[in-house]
Formats: sequence, C-alpha cells, structure tokens
Amino acid sequence: EYVEQVVKQMVEDGFAYRKRKYREILTIGVEHVVQKCGGVFAGAVLWYEQ
Repeated sequence: EYVEQVVKQMVEDGFAYRKRKYREILTIGVEHVVQKCGGVFAGAVLWYEQ
C-alpha cells in the first residue's frame, strides 16, 4: 500500500512537471518469496493523442 502511494505520487509529479494531464493510473502490487530465481517488471505506457 505504501509503495503504491509512492509510485502514484511519482506519476503525478512527472505529469505535473511536464504540464500534462493523465486519464488514469493503474497499479498492481505483488509479493514474491524467492526460492531459486526471481524477477520483476516495471513498465509505463504513455499514449499521447494530438
């Protein structure tokens, strides 16, 4: 919950800095206990229409 708030704030700050508006922010958080090998993915889709 805390991490999702931090990520949301980073998105809001980034868009405000660029003077852009966003339609929505979607986040998914999971916990994972590494047994042999673990990985993580972070992505952002920025779609601008003119």
